[in-house]
Amino acid sequence: MTTLRTVGALSLALYAALASSGCGGVPAEGPTNQQILDSTGLTVDEAESVIFDAMVAMSPIRAEASTSPIARTECRKNESGMRVGPPWRLSAGVTVKPVTPEEGRATLDKVDALASNGYTKRTSDPAANDRSRSYKDKRGFEIGASYSTDADGAGSVHVTASSPCAAVDKTTEVGLLDDAADIRATTRIAISVYNSGNWDALFKVSCGQFNEKISKMRWGHLEWRDGVLVPYDESKVDKSLENERQANFAARGNGWIVGISNIKWMNSDGKEDRFTPSKATADVAVRYERPAEGLGNDNIARYRAEYSDYRRTDATWHICGLDPI
Repeated sequence: MTTLRTVGALSLALYAALASSGCGGVPAEGPTNQQILDSTGLTVDEAESVIFDAMVAMSPIRAEASTSPIARTECRKNESGMRVGPPWRLSAGVTVKPVTPEEGRATLDKVDALASNGYTKRTSDPAANDRSRSYKDKRGFEIGASYSTDADGAGSVHVTASSPCAAVDKTTEVGLLDDAADIRATTRIAISVYNSGNWDALFKVSCGQFNEKISKMRWGHLEWRDGVLVPYDESKVDKSLENERQANFAARGNGWIVGISNIKWMNSDGKEDRFTPSKATADVAVRYERPAEGLGNDNIARYRAEYSDYRRTDATWHICGLDPI
């Protein structure tokens, strides 16, 4: 049976073959995925790591910065003049409000301090606006922040970071590029919940042991009686997941993803399937604010995540578990 995902993968492959043949249209513009791999070697996973490290370093609220959505802009135009990717330029931004004038100034100072990390080329004019900062490093990564106040005097800070063109590594199938991006977004939600304790956010994209434990934590003390949920037994509430989160946060502080790699695509029987997978696993690297037991160099912990494809019901991948490795 041919599925839409299989057709999409075949169509992309056919499109790439026709584009490479140079038939018709104007010459293509911009680097190919392979050219980025052969030149800078920058991958999407590495670019996301740099972006989130910078966002967390600049933002007055690290938890919000570490879960900012990643936007992708195509780096290449094909012979028809359409923008195509990969490779992609990645970008993220977050607005934090309200903030005090002191917090606004502190954010700008943090941006200036990132010069020690290689952001030395200033791309903003301090004479034009002393409440705005933007820098670029020699690789092409850009960072920036601005502080403003509204008519009522309430302050807000906007923080941004972006990358140069980044490639998809050779292990990712063309037909699974969106799936891989979806898995990264779902994993960021999971890590953000370990910072915030907002289990409702994770429940929406959970499966397996995560789904079961969150259900027991939220509704374990309830039972159905005559078609209505009523309080039953408070001892049935399972708070193990929240207790684990609180202990982790107390010891390590906020965490943010700096790498998702080694994604393995499988069918329902656990066998490799790169065309219509229904399960997946990935290695996840998380950097924390503080050194603590169990963390490696640079305060990084590594996890193995498990996922299930729920596209039939809500068009997204769900995360089922996150275990230390």
